[in-house]
Amino acid sequence: MASLLTNPRRLQGRWTMGFVAHYLGTEQLPKNELINYLKSNADDNFLTRWRLSGTSKNVRKTRNCSQLIATYKVNICTKACC
Repeated sequence: MASLLTNPRRLQGRWTMGFVAHYLGTEQLPKNELINYLKSNADDNFLTRWRLSGTSKNVRKTRNCSQLIATYKVNICTKACC
């Protein structure tokens, strides 16, 4: 399983967009790992707006990979000021 700290496809503490788009939902990047990353690195308003404020299990069931990819893209663009 990919580790948050040792994953070679991470850039400045986060995954590249290409890696997330290609591997989200696979063994290399389970949805739960991305959800936990977002929960620990985003503020409450962001989590509420993107419907990520519930338990990780419920978020995993209700949000599909495309929605999580879009959420991650907005999150890293906000932090990188792109």
